[in-house]
Amino acid sequence: MIKLIGRLFTVSLLTCQSLPANAAVIGQTYDIEEPDALMEIEQKVASVDWGKALNKPADQWSALQGETLPYAAENRSRSVVPFYTTEFEITDQTGRVTYPKGFTFNPLEFVTLPQRIVVIDPRQESWLAGHVTASDQILFTHGNVLKAKERLHVPIFILDAKTRSRLDIQVVPTIVEQKGKMLVLHEFVYQEQEVTQ
Repeated sequence: MIKLIGRLFTVSLLTCQSLPANAAVIGQTYDIEEPDALMEIEQKVASVDWGKALNKPADQWSALQGETLPYAAENRSRSVVPFYTTEFEITDQTGRVTYPKGFTFNPLEFVTLPQRIVVIDPRQESWLAGHVTASDQILFTHGNVLKAKERLHVPIFILDAKTRSRLDIQVVPTIVEQKGKMLVLHEFVYQEQEVTQ
């Protein structure tokens, strides 16, 4: 009996291998009308002048464009609650919705800002000396932060539109710090120093 089952199994395997490849296709098939995605990517990559793209001057990099802001007209401090509205449902590990899309909350009720944030125009670099501490995070509104980082020996980042909006940064220079469950924005008048010859 075992030999019979073994032979039947072997015959069935050989029979399946001899069937044409399209025997498993059920229903009408159609040729693909769309261009191959990989071919499109390869063509796009081949059409780019990579030497020119990779050696573009840093001041032309879109990542360094940032958000230009006016200078502060007066010294003032103001408070902001950085409410955030979820853009999609947030679920727990079981898939249960814990926060629905559109839920608004204050993140400062759950986390603490680890340092102050200092936002300046790159032309206000000299202002930093009397106003920042070693733990502050510095954001430039625009400009070449790579060169500034080398010059100042501290990490410097670019202020993007989303951060500017979320922190309600309106003028420069501004120092943002957390006080309880609010942000306090300190705005400072900046006078450009005239160069004497």
